[in-house]
Amino acid sequence: MNTRDLLLGDGPGDEPRARQRLLPSQPEGTDPNRVYVGSDMGEIAYSGEKPQAGDMITIIGQAARLVALSPQTPGLSMPLFSNPCSCKCPGNSGVAFYMQSACRNSVIVALDALTGAVLQVFGLGDLWYGRGIAVDSASPHNLYVLDDRRVLTKPILTTALTPTRGYFTLVAFTLSGGQYHATAYTDLTDPLPPPAGITGFPGIAFETQDQDPPGFTRQSLSVIQGTLHLTMYNAPARFMTLSGGVVTPVTLSQNGVSVNMGLRGQIVAISDSPARRTNRYCIATDGVNYFVLEFNETGVVTKQLALDAEPQPAQLATVCNQMLVLSTDQTTLIPSTENTP
Repeated sequence: MNTRDLLLGDGPGDEPRARQRLLPSQPEGTDPNRVYVGSDMGEIAYSGEKPQAGDMITIIGQAARLVALSPQTPGLSMPLFSNPCSCKCPGNSGVAFYMQSACRNSVIVALDALTGAVLQVFGLGDLWYGRGIAVDSASPHNLYVLDDRRVLTKPILTTALTPTRGYFTLVAFTLSGGQYHATAYTDLTDPLPPPAGITGFPGIAFETQDQDPPGFTRQSLSVIQGTLHLTMYNAPARFMTLSGGVVTPVTLSQNGVSVNMGLRGQIVAISDSPARRTNRYCIATDGVNYFVLEFNETGVVTKQLALDAEPQPAQLATVCNQMLVLSTDQTTLIPSTENTP
């Protein structure tokens, strides 16, 4: 048998005897004498040096019986050995959005993703201090901002003598005439009881000392199937959804018990097979350890994957049918006076 037949199979339509892929993160409890290569094949024995997450590996055998560490080679645009999996990612064209904050005022710049040309500058008269931004990739491409207004105090009126402070507001922008315009403001409920006077409002030097803030030290907004999702910073693990102007809280649970962790970054979904479109993913932490939680739209956790705490996991991102964990050695990703992780 020649090398080609050895690798590709005995005849037309045979499953390849060898294929390459990047080794994913290893779930907690993986057999130390095996490596987890993916949900389609599970755990497989390895030969030679044990591969580590992120290594390029070669899976040998039609029944996926052995894994070997591949030599370091440049990334390829197509899989090796006629693997039937091919990328169906959309093109690079589109619009990119960048939100910049200075002196507690925010502005959004819309850019042509291919040329970098500025298409629109907006939000300066509509936002105070943007803490997160999300755009619906499906038409009509609504854009949302988590706006931090805690530094503001609302005026005392003869009909409302108790002083109140501004809080977090979800600002919706919609397209009209090819330009984005602010069309809706949804105030989140401030958990802090109104103090006796203006001087009783807490300072913002340590902003996560707020009583129960959303996850504003990272990018915590995402739009999934037309519904806005916002993660909460403190335990128990929770998120809020915004649909039709209605905010709905959802608490994550595992085996019928609330998950005693805070969420970091945004919730993501993976639309391309073999992933399930109904699955949701987010980073969670107890303050020391970090995990990726898999859960459904009702908040029931189905899987928990441990992550390295250094560098600190900060965000999740998806590309085609893959999910990436983005880590950082910076305390926050958004400009802030924040001093706690």
